[in-house]
Amino acid sequence: MIDSNGSAAADGAYLAELQALDPQAVPTICRVLGCGPQDICEVEPLKNGYTNQSYIFRVDGEPYVYRHPGAASADIIDRRSEYASQTIAADLGIDTTFIAGDPEAGWKISHFIPGTVPFDYHDWDHVAQAMAIARKLHGCGVDSGFGFDIHQDTLKQIDLLDDAHRRYFDDLPELLQTAELLNGDIAGDAAARCLCHNDFYDENFLVGPDHIDLIDWEFSGMSDYASDLGVFIACCPDYTYEDSLRIFELYFQRPLSDDELYHCVAAAAVVSFHWLIWAIFKEYTNESVGELLNYYYRYTKMFDEKALAMRKEAI
Repeated sequence: MIDSNGSAAADGAYLAELQALDPQAVPTICRVLGCGPQDICEVEPLKNGYTNQSYIFRVDGEPYVYRHPGAASADIIDRRSEYASQTIAADLGIDTTFIAGDPEAGWKISHFIPGTVPFDYHDWDHVAQAMAIARKLHGCGVDSGFGFDIHQDTLKQIDLLDDAHRRYFDDLPELLQTAELLNGDIAGDAAARCLCHNDFYDENFLVGPDHIDLIDWEFSGMSDYASDLGVFIACCPDYTYEDSLRIFELYFQRPLSDDELYHCVAAAAVVSFHWLIWAIFKEYTNESVGELLNYYYRYTKMFDEKALAMRKEAI
């Protein structure tokens, strides 16, 4: 147990660490929350990763999070797009954690939600709530002014691979060809375009006692609604095709038409291939992703097979 002196020392050390990382952090916190530097206490790192470094702290007993964007994030994150979507999500009540942010500097201040539990892909109440969030987001009718094309992002990553990793699996060239074909089929559906999260999976759901928040809007933008469904499915390690069909129906709240089902299955194939390439790229950069490679490969093969069969039937 840390005594009061030890706690104060830890506070001071972490606050100094945050100030060294971001000299504007304390002035920003004070301006946004209307407090003084002496009011910022119980500071500690929350999550430090490639794109962000975050600290939890308290002011007047309330917990908050300060997010500082990592140096490398400027190369892969459009903070203006993130901020536009984040403010829309806050207005919709989809992300109640957001307090303030800056679309240029990239900092963000949020409420810290205590007492959350992990999102459970096999708790169908959790899943139904996630699909309700997706419907609310996709149906909001607001254009963020920024787009995100998941297949184009896939192609960018492929261009960065060496020849060996472009053939990490023997049939990877054929899988790319199928992704191109299916993406071509669904890309022309203008009705499918709406505001999407594009990182719509378990780690970005904060499951509180009375509400689920969808956080981390870094990859959001105007996209295909079915991309969010595909991401959601592909990031669960053990869904079956029948589970996927159940998710589609939970989203639509009714049976799908043949065209809707083909669109969702084809999009899931394109998205699964995107995550497969992402995993291969991680391996290429010496960041092992373990079994994720096999999960994404399985989903790509499964959805490819289903989509191609449906496509052949329709011809």
